[in-house]
Amino acid sequence: MRSIAAAEPGGSNLWSHHISRLLRISLMRRSTFGSERYPFIIWWVCNIDLYALLSGAGTGEFVGAMVKGNMLPGPDTLMYPTSPTGFSMIYPEENDSLPMILQMHYDTFVLAIRLGFLAADLRREAMSSRFLAGSIGPTPFVHPTSRLKKLMELRNSLRLLWESPNAIWLRQNMSGFPPRSVELWQQVSGRS
Repeated sequence: MRSIAAAEPGGSNLWSHHISRLLRISLMRRSTFGSERYPFIIWWVCNIDLYALLSGAGTGEFVGAMVKGNMLPGPDTLMYPTSPTGFSMIYPEENDSLPMILQMHYDTFVLAIRLGFLAADLRREAMSSRFLAGSIGPTPFVHPTSRLKKLMELRNSLRLLWESPNAIWLRQNMSGFPPRSVELWQQVSGRS
């Protein structure tokens, strides 16, 4: 995380080096073993890489490769492994809530990835327009129609997801959830 926090926009940083190596290791493991034995690690790295992408300190190389290669693990692998088999366990009292919460997290995460890449494109275009204008200060930036359309599509997708029957049911019933479901729902919905 220190590599992300110390990164300079547009400059060289250790995060880019680290993420390239992690991606290479992950791809080698997949090629050797056929799948990742510890998918939670992929999620952990994807979360950090998305944070770097959204903050402008990273390019999203890892998370982009996972999405493009259809290698993003499923929502059932989001939690830290708690069973001896290396997978997360869902307890009987969590059956009604936890799978839906994990799916909401997954769907929101995928939309956040799209938003991160759109933001990176906008940052690159803004820097390019400043460079072309010969300005070092703020330059008026006009959003190209295709970018605005993508942004509106993302906004609509997020709205549809968070206004879906599952999201409404989860919000209405949170007080009756078991502790782990409540904690994960608070993380997913951004509420503490």
